[in-house]
Amino acid sequence: MLDEDRSIEWLARECGLLYRKISHTKESGSGQDQKEENLREKAARLQAILDTTVDGIITIDEQTIVQSFNMAAERIFGYAADEVIGRKVSMLMPSPYRENHDAYVANYLRTGNRKIIGIGREVMGRRKDGSTLPLYLAVSEVLIGDRRLFTGILRDVTEKKRAEEELKKARDELEERVKERTARLLAANERLRQEIEVRRLKEEELRILWELSQMTDSCCRQSKLLIEVIDYGCGIPREKREEIFLPFASTKKDGTGLGLAIVKKIIEAHGGQVQILDNPQQRGVIFRVSVSM
Repeated sequence: MLDEDRSIEWLARECGLLYRKISHTKESGSGQDQKEENLREKAARLQAILDTTVDGIITIDEQTIVQSFNMAAERIFGYAADEVIGRKVSMLMPSPYRENHDAYVANYLRTGNRKIIGIGREVMGRRKDGSTLPLYLAVSEVLIGDRRLFTGILRDVTEKKRAEEELKKARDELEERVKERTARLLAANERLRQEIEVRRLKEEELRILWELSQMTDSCCRQSKLLIEVIDYGCGIPREKREEIFLPFASTKKDGTGLGLAIVKKIIEAHGGQVQILDNPQQRGVIFRVSVSM
């Protein structure tokens, strides 16, 4: 749009220059026929441009009365040229610009403070049917003797604005989709992180349990089960202690003599042993059974 804006501003300047040259030649009375012919040709070319350009071209005087209104301006605003020429240009503006336009021009004529002349910008226009539209406007100033004219070049930027809005809408939708997608990815990443953490903790738990089991097995292999039974009877003479483990040997009148023999055999089958020891504290003996775990 930058090149288009510059072309509008260039056209406004060219219109002003040609108006000034034509006016100067008429006022000089120099009689230079060739120069007048050249200017007439330029004026004809300018008129052809005014009639065929896609941009609206409007000329107003110091009282903001419309002096010219080309065909493109007719298409833009929906007015015929004879409906506008001779009337204030503010009729082509919506409120509040319509009410304030004459004051803007009067302030410029009084102070010379430019707000739009020579500076292109976007403004709002008002069609014949009352609808509004965005316009790009460039204004140039022409002095013809003691008469001052202002030429405005206008371009309808409705389609440009619509395209910009659609682009903005598409960009906003894309940004929203990106945000939603990013949020889903972050949530999925957090779930994955939590799952990994849970798995790591479970693996750590299993490792600790395995190490504990290994330690338990090692301890069991290196330890013994010790059982002692204290007999507080009269005791067993030392010379008889080995004999009582023999089958059918008994210290009781009605015993079978098999109990201790079976016990010893089972204990020894499991890698253990049975001993008969003196009881240092009391009478009797101690039966000690020890089995490796």
